[in-house]
Amino acid sequence: MYVRVAWFDREDLKYNFGTWHNMQSKTPEEYQSLQKWVSEQNKLFPKTKYWLELKDVEDECPRNKEYYDLISVTTQEDTDWLSV
Repeated sequence: MYVRVAWFDREDLKYNFGTWHNMQSKTPEEYQSLQKWVSEQNKLFPKTKYWLELKDVEDECPRNKEYYDLISVTTQEDTDWLSV
């Protein structure tokens, strides 16, 4: 399994990504740390969307692995949810 961080700059409309890393050399804690970093970046930079991309073998098309938090937004009449 391979993993990399990808991001989309909503102002410049540009998709970018980091280098692929072999997950066999990573511990579960390192992967969780990467997930946490992605979540923190999405909160710090709202005009850029970060996510993880995964693939099983080197030549395979990657799959997105997104993590987000739901925040309730309450008005006088209703409650809606915002994903961050």
